[in-house]
This record gives sequence, C-alpha cells and structure tokens, in this order.
Amino acid sequence: MKNEVSPLGTEKPEGPFVLLTLVGDGFIFDERHEIIRINGRPKQVGVKRNYFESDLGEGKAKYWTLDINEAQVFPSIDAATEQLCKLSRPHMIKIRKLTQEIK
Repeated sequence: MKNEVSPLGTEKPEGPFVLLTLVGDGFIFDERHEIIRINGRPKQVGVKRNYFESDLGEGKAKYWTLDINEAQVFPSIDAATEQLCKLSRPHMIKIRKLTQEIK
C-alpha cells in the first residue's frame, strides 16, 4: 500500500498585531551573588509587558509603553515583522496577536 501525503499549504496569520518585550525591575541573584539564568536569560523580578508605541525614524528614538491601549497596532504580520527588523535586539521582541477581552 502506498502512503499518500496530503498536500501542504500555508496561511497568512490574521491581524491585528503588536510588538512586545518583557522588562523587569531587577535581576535575581543566588547565594554566590551571581545572576540566576533560565535558558540563558537572566531571571528578573517585577516583569511587565512593554509594548512598542512609535518610531521616529532610522537611527532615531523608539518609544515603548506599558499601556497596551497606547501600543502601535500593525494590520498584518508583514507590517509587524518589517518594524521588528528595524529595532535593536529583535530576538528579545515578540509579535503577538491583539485580542479583545469580552467582559
């Protein structure tokens, strides 16, 4: 019997999207006064989500906000990725789909 493989396809994720990074109030140290690391990243206290707010252009200031309502919203994954590539340390920044909580 021949194994049939169904054809694969791709699908573009639907937006809107925001960029976020995690910021903390300080690092956690062990008894030897060394920074505790998890998966190579320093463990921090008081970690909060910090959302991308605006960009003043190439080589100019980038602004971040703790308020998701002030975050820049990207209509597509491509637009979010394009902005991500312009930022320093993109490996520390995540793209997340924006959702509306129903109360």
